[in-house]
Amino acid sequence: MLLLGLLLWSSFAQVRGEPYMCSPHLWEGKKWTLQITHTDQGPDVWESTSEFSVDIIGQRFASRETGVRFGQPYDIFYLYYYPANTLFRVHDGKCRSSAIEGAIKPNCLNMPDQYAVENLNEFLPTYVNGTYCGGVRGVRDGVGYFHSITPYGFNSPVMEQTQGDVDSVPTYRVSNYYNVTSGIKDPTVFTPPLSCIQTQDLATEDFGIHRPESLFF
Repeated sequence: MLLLGLLLWSSFAQVRGEPYMCSPHLWEGKKWTLQITHTDQGPDVWESTSEFSVDIIGQRFASRETGVRFGQPYDIFYLYYYPANTLFRVHDGKCRSSAIEGAIKPNCLNMPDQYAVENLNEFLPTYVNGTYCGGVRGVRDGVGYFHSITPYGFNSPVMEQTQGDVDSVPTYRVSNYYNVTSGIKDPTVFTPPLSCIQTQDLATEDFGIHRPESLFF
């Protein structure tokens, strides 16, 4: 999956009358997630830990996620590298790449609580407990998902819970626990793994085009 992050900011600006958030250029952290989704087969419990590093200036975003879903452990590494328009995804020791478009905005970004609600409707018709800003959205295992983020300034760690209904029936619950710090302690996290550098091990898979609006930094 795509990775994930907590938005920190130090000031606000007004652009075309919309609130904007300015975030630190370098930060990293860890997120613990428990997601429970009710299906026809019963509850789907998904536990994961994500370690992420964000470099706004160099337009790089690295994330490693480990967890258990459907009783099966998994370990996935993602590296968004916008200067090369490439997303690297490493799973089971195999590296695959896909194209990305655009670039991360290096200064401020819209605080899109309406955007979050509107785009969540692509996957779920009802959004309960809306948040102030967006997170990462996409499709995993054929199911649309959305990680919302509730920013509370520099208060870290942060606990957040999100719930969603489909046809007035409680469908999913996500609990996130963040611990975030400024700065990057290990810049090598932005170096593609060896399996991505070695051409013979690099397989290109059509993940589709990943657009930068999926990342709100």
